[in-house]
Amino acid sequence: MESFDTHILKKIYQKTARLGDKLAKAEKQINWEQFRPIIKSLYRNNTSRGGRPNTDEVVMVKLLVLQQWYSLSDPELERQASTRIDFMNFLGFPEQPPDYSTVWQTRERLAETGKDQLIWAELQRQLDVKGLKVRKGVAQDASFITADPGPSNKPRGEEAKTRRCRDGAWAKRRDGSTFGYKVHVKTDLEHGLIRDVEATSASVHDSAVDLSVPGEVVYRDKGYFGVEPRGLGCDDEAWGSWSSVGCPG
Repeated sequence: MESFDTHILKKIYQKTARLGDKLAKAEKQINWEQFRPIIKSLYRNNTSRGGRPNTDEVVMVKLLVLQQWYSLSDPELERQASTRIDFMNFLGFPEQPPDYSTVWQTRERLAETGKDQLIWAELQRQLDVKGLKVRKGVAQDASFITADPGPSNKPRGEEAKTRRCRDGAWAKRRDGSTFGYKVHVKTDLEHGLIRDVEATSASVHDSAVDLSVPGEVVYRDKGYFGVEPRGLGCDDEAWGSWSSVGCPG
């Protein structure tokens, strides 16, 4: 039986949903139960000793997908999952969304075991089965995901004890410096769906990551100028200056 708070939130959502909710449409396109066995093995307190109840596996996967789709830092993901009504509906109105440290720890375990790639492969498989294949080309872009740098006396690089200090890095930006990571995303121009993603430290230049595949038309902004992609790089005024290596038509 749902709580009174959840009942009220669903009433509020019904009013706002009339304005349109792309997340609700996307949520119905995917069989989220397929992800449950992938992430379930990460939980370590399902023994006779017990422990704090786990976050539902599907909720956790949906949180990670939201983070990628909206390029959110861990703290910002926690905030929006607790305040945005479309996020709440997408997650199924959980009583208490996990905090950002839980999201971070889960993402670390997924990366260490390679299960993050299994989740992404399953997501793309389902999109392909529904016929949502890339036809008009893709766009690649990169954005920063900020992280707490921790105490300044913490060792960095290979000597670091935590992945955050080992993989996170400082990067200069126009408005100052940022510590954390950079997420590189390839988006299908026809459907607006993310088709590939790679995370690096914030100091890695955009042009160092190429998510295109041979024969694929890819649009990239001027940050990639001078570096030819594996796919066909095209000029498009809507994206600024492009490197052109032979666009069809």
